[in-house]
Order: sequence, then C-alpha cells, then structure tokens
Amino acid sequence: VNSNYDSRCNTAWAYHKGHWLCFDDKGNFVCECPEGLYPVGGFINDRGLVTTGTKPTKNTLKGYVNPAGKIVIPPKFETFASFKDEYACVIKDGHSGIINKGGHWVVPPVYHSAQQATDGIFILADDDGYSYHDINEKQVIPGKFRTAGPFSEGLAAVQPCGSDFPNHTYIDLLGGEISALRFEEAHPFKDGHALVMYGGKWGFINSDCEFVIEPKYEDTMNDSEGMISFQDDEEKIGFMDMTGQVVIEPMFIADPVTEWVWPEFKNGLAEVYADGNWGYINKK
Repeated sequence: VNSNYDSRCNTAWAYHKGHWLCFDDKGNFVCECPEGLYPVGGFINDRGLVTTGTKPTKNTLKGYVNPAGKIVIPPKFETFASFKDEYACVIKDGHSGIINKGGHWVVPPVYHSAQQATDGIFILADDDGYSYHDINEKQVIPGKFRTAGPFSEGLAAVQPCGSDFPNHTYIDLLGGEISALRFEEAHPFKDGHALVMYGGKWGFINSDCEFVIEPKYEDTMNDSEGMISFQDDEEKIGFMDMTGQVVIEPMFIADPVTEWVWPEFKNGLAEVYADGNWGYINKK
C-alpha cells in the first residue's frame, strides 16, 4: 500500500490493488479516485487535486474531483492550486487566471501569474508588474511592484517598481509601507516575526520592522515552534529563541544528502544529523 497524506485536510490517499482510495483521519472510506487519474492532495473546500498519468509532471493536465470521487472540473490546466474560499488560481495555455468551484473563469487567463494574497484579494501580474486586485479585477491596493507576496498577519513583502536595490519592504492592507528600512530579501511574517536579509546578513524583525535578532548570520535561518536554527562559523547548526539567546549549542550539520535542508521542530522534536548518525532532540 502506497499512501499520500494531506495534513491540511486530514485525509489520505492509499494505493491498493490498482486503485487510489481516500480515507479520513479516522480511517473511514471517503471515495475512490477516478480511473486514469492520480490524486495530488486531499479535499479542501470539497475539491481534491488530481492529475492525468501516474504522477504529476509539467506535461500532465490537472483538474479537480469532489468527495464523492466524481470529476467536477476536468483535467485541462498546466498548473493548479487548492481552492481557498470559492476560488483557485490556475494556468491554461501558459496564462494565469482564476476559476470558481464550478470550473468557470471569474478572472480570465490573460495574466503572467495569479495568486491569492489574502481573503478576497489576489495578486495579478502583467507586463507592468504585480498588483493587488479583488475578484472583479479592480485594483484595491495602489501601486505596481516588481515582486509582490501574499499577506501574512496583515503584512506583505513587496519590491516597488522603480526603486533601487536593496528594495524589499512590507506594506499593509491599505498599501502603506511600514518600514523605513529596505531589505535584500524579505520573508512572510509568522508568529509576529519575519526573516530578512539586511546588509548581506540574516536576522529577524517584528511587525514594527525592528530587529529582534540582529542581522549577523551568513546563512538563512529557520523558525520552527519558536526555535530559530542558525549556523556558526564552523557550519554547525544550533538553536536560539526569538530573543537571540542560544538554547542548543551548534553541534549538528545540514542534511548530508541535500546539504541545505536544516533541522526543524515538529511537535516538540527535531530530527538532527551529527557524527554520522540521525537522531531526535527535544527543545532542551
């Protein structure tokens, strides 16, 4: 039995005797995937992602099924996303648009990219740059941006068009910049903090764009359950808290296969690699 679990919706697909079967987190049977399709994820807003072929590739077509296992939007897209509220951003014939749960276009596929920014607001990109619109394509946040990210905790990382490098900053839902600083890179906010690069070094800021961990680290950092991974001068990985206090001294290394995947905490434990062996540590 092969399985495909989607924690976002607590369902799992299991491959058994030539069929993909979906079960909920209590083990109850939900449905069977239509023959000839491969399930990509569980059901979100009553729509499950499926693709033609035996696994998703850039050449397979993507569509949606409902929890009864019926095809509700036939596979016809090059890429797709899960439904958020009533809408999903998809690509057809190399252009991006937005469909509703019936598979009908509500934003036609004429854009370079389309992405949901937050409830009721979408990022649409054309030849002039990225901008924020409602589902009727009316621009709701002023300005065009070289890059624009989704909102997290009411803030979005953007690069205003025409600005000099470094030029990443954060805007609120009214389009106002909240930072006097400009960053080389800016990541989404999580639990009141965001990872940024400033002056070529990595650190963390709070929602007022004040540094809570000074930018002095050469390599990117990772926040997992309030534990911040960092790398010392000998490329050993340790953990600090959001005040910058070292909690676990650097003694681990990155995944020896990928050389870039760092350990992170999940449910209080982190899988780590040291001295040629894998193991688990707690936050102490």
